[in-house]
Amino acid sequence: MKAWNRFKRSSPWRVARYFFIGTAAFLPAVIFLRFAQWNGIVSDDRWMLAFQISSPFACVYLLAAALRRSPANRLVLATNLYLLGGGIMSFFHYWPGLAWYGRLREAAVMLLVVVVGVMAILFTRSGFIAVQYGDPQRVRRDSLLLLAAAIAGVAVAYACRGNPFVAVVVPMMLLSLLGHHLRSAYEIHAVALGNVDEPA
Repeated sequence: MKAWNRFKRSSPWRVARYFFIGTAAFLPAVIFLRFAQWNGIVSDDRWMLAFQISSPFACVYLLAAALRRSPANRLVLATNLYLLGGGIMSFFHYWPGLAWYGRLREAAVMLLVVVVGVMAILFTRSGFIAVQYGDPQRVRRDSLLLLAAAIAGVAVAYACRGNPFVAVVVPMMLLSLLGHHLRSAYEIHAVALGNVDEPA
């Protein structure tokens, strides 16, 4: 048992776990994009099919995230909520919701990022930046900074609808980098105190 615990704390094991968790987190989005743009053809029927296929995977991720001890990545959480919502509306043919998704297009994802951020700030200790340990006032301040960036991302996504790379990929990458930068100080402090949990 002691040998197993040492192995779990070793770098290769931790890297493998983080890689698996990160891959699983983005798998629903990859599946959605793969089916939505199959052979370069994009249509309403294919869009709905992509939601129906990817949403069960998004549901599995969301259930796994709910069972984790550590807070889930808010950007990934919002993306999977977007896919789950699209899947539910596609299965039940809820046309008003699908029309809303269709009007906003990529901006709908970024808007859900903002909604998740607001909910995280209001109702969780870990905030939008998703840290386990830290001064509550500082967590809120940094979370509000990330939220402001996310709101700017909504404006960019809406203005660049129809171009997924500019509308979603670039804002998500920038938000991810900013979030990582804001979290890094908390993680260094947590390591110094020994308050680091293993990822679930």
